[in-house]
Amino acid sequence: MGESYLVEGAELRCLNGSTGCNLHITVGCNNYQANERQKASNVDCKPKENIHGFGVCRLQGGKPCEKYMKLKTKWEVPRIATSAEQINGRVALTMESFLI
Repeated sequence: MGESYLVEGAELRCLNGSTGCNLHITVGCNNYQANERQKASNVDCKPKENIHGFGVCRLQGGKPCEKYMKLKTKWEVPRIATSAEQINGRVALTMESFLI
């Protein structure tokens, strides 16, 4: 059985947010697809560009989280059993990927 990949429109959650949001891929178009959706890479992590916010933030007293999102510059992609697929020189995101 193959890997399950994160794709355009995947629902993302934050432990401290009140709602989820959908992943938006902006780093160049690629022809890498899963279930007819574009696969995401480890650099699709920019606030307000790839990730539009998670409602209100519990850590910031119920204020909108987009003001406080300080995300790492790349998603973490655990290497489980097989080597990660590459998308234009970037690592493809799997369902085990996470962003701090």
